[in-house]
Amino acid sequence: MHSAPTKTVLISTEQLMQIVPVCSRTIKRWVDAGLFPKPIRQGKKNLWPADKIDAWVEAGGVTEH
Repeated sequence: MHSAPTKTVLISTEQLMQIVPVCSRTIKRWVDAGLFPKPIRQGKKNLWPADKIDAWVEAGGVTEH
């Protein structure tokens, strides 16, 4: 028996900055450097999979800026 696929919860940049309290430019630099999960682009918005952000935070995030 197959389980139903789970729907990925996506969070906005504004929601992300409540979890990771840095500016959006810092997030972009971290993404560009491979230090942060890449967003999913929907139209003009960047959205992040909540599970990947949770895993990043649990792993300790970026230790140096």
